[in-house]
Amino acid sequence: MIFGGTTGKLTWTLTEDGVLTITGEGPMPDYRDGGTSETPPWYPHVNRISSLTIGEGVTRIGDYAFMLCSFVTKVVIPESVTSMGDWAFWHCQSLKRITFPDRMVRFGEWAFYENESLQSVCIPEGVTTIPSSAFARCHNLTCVIMPGSLQTICGGAFSQCHKLTDVTIPDGVTVIETGAFPSYLDMAVVTCLAVIPPELGKDNFGLPAKILYVPAGSVEVYRKNAVWREAFETIAALP
Repeated sequence: MIFGGTTGKLTWTLTEDGVLTITGEGPMPDYRDGGTSETPPWYPHVNRISSLTIGEGVTRIGDYAFMLCSFVTKVVIPESVTSMGDWAFWHCQSLKRITFPDRMVRFGEWAFYENESLQSVCIPEGVTTIPSSAFARCHNLTCVIMPGSLQTICGGAFSQCHKLTDVTIPDGVTVIETGAFPSYLDMAVVTCLAVIPPELGKDNFGLPAKILYVPAGSVEVYRKNAVWREAFETIAALP
């Protein structure tokens, strides 16, 4: 250990080889951004951190917890973690993938903002909302797997994700807010499994996107919905 201490009821250590480990029982505190005195205690050492391990027993990742950890390439999150705060992994630009625990039911707004190397995300069952700008500016994100529990995709959730050109929306989604998906990039294929067209905000899917696949019995319903009709060149039944 070269640095360490406590944060709330938890203990943290940072080793010489760049491994930050957080252990204990209970939630992490919420922090503030780098312009305040309430930053995470490891914040002065962010350029030393290359790997992050959260121990079993930690139940929540706090707001701004790992902001600007630009050199982190590996994150281990235990099954005990059920929620994650706002801006938790902001600008972790070397992180290519992250695995969520099965018990995770909530993550915060802007949680993975500017994770420019992030390539794939599998959101666990139990999550009902993808918050505002959660994955915005993840320029290399190509694959997002959304859970059947999902109901709402908030504004800007995948804004400026240049390489996200193929997406499947689960059947439980009822609301897709303004700008949830890239608005200036033609998406090649969107599949929406919802029988009833979700409420669709403006500036989604690179208006108009190429093709929308929907359940066979819902094709005409989507075609008669003005917002969906304007958003896609073609609306067809699932192949």
